[in-house]
Amino acid sequence: METKTIKKVIYPIILLLLSACYNINESNTPIPENFFNKEKMVDVLTDIQIIEGTLIYNRVNNKDGKELKEEYYNQVFLEYNITALDFKQNMDYYTSKPKLMEEVLDNVLENLNERQAKLEQKIANEKVIEDSLRLIYTQDSIKIADSIQQIKNKNLSVNN
Repeated sequence: METKTIKKVIYPIILLLLSACYNINESNTPIPENFFNKEKMVDVLTDIQIIEGTLIYNRVNNKDGKELKEEYYNQVFLEYNITALDFKQNMDYYTSKPKLMEEVLDNVLENLNERQAKLEQKIANEKVIEDSLRLIYTQDSIKIADSIQQIKNKNLSVNN
């Protein structure tokens, strides 16, 4: 999907889900004690979106990911040295500031697109390597077959 298409489709869904989950009045939302700057919030939400995508993929492919969800989230919390409460408080804060949250979500989408592009490039590079190895194997097999044929021909000429 192109970036514009992703932004048009996924962005409203993310914003809708976040606003539905966090109906907070802007004036009543204090700055969290363990406040995440914008960059950290983007990084955390990028990882959370990858987790959610993984869980959706597992459900679509009839794999149960319920027990993994908590483990995945805990790994993100450990990586960023935060707690579930820190995350919730920061989500409350950012969702109470729609313009700021929009900036964060735009950056999350940019991160996801960059990661997808890198992954696609890595897959393409691995395919090139795999194709090269297959070609080398085929060429070696042909050389071996030719050598065997030469030996057979040599043995036939010696025996005659």
